Amino acid sequence: MKGPDLLSLSRKESILRRRGVCVAPFPERALPFQERFFERGIRKPQEEVDADAALALAAAAWRERIEQMYASLMRGARIGA
Repeated sequence: MKGPDLLSLSRKESILRRRGVCVAPFPERALPFQERFFERGIRKPQEEVDADAALALAAAAWRERIEQMYASLMRGARIGA
């Protein structure tokens, strides 16, 4: 039985890049982060909430893609970008 994969996601991304695999950059937030919405008593506008949700979804998809590409690389399979 194989042990758990102990490499971090950033390490896997680095390995993929060094092997010449085209890896998309980590997704950016649609709106610039504004600290003023963390002050007490200020409610975040809906577009800020939506930007956070969109980033979370994009980041999850990016992580999953890195995991898939890395697994393919380790199996010796051809990786399609």
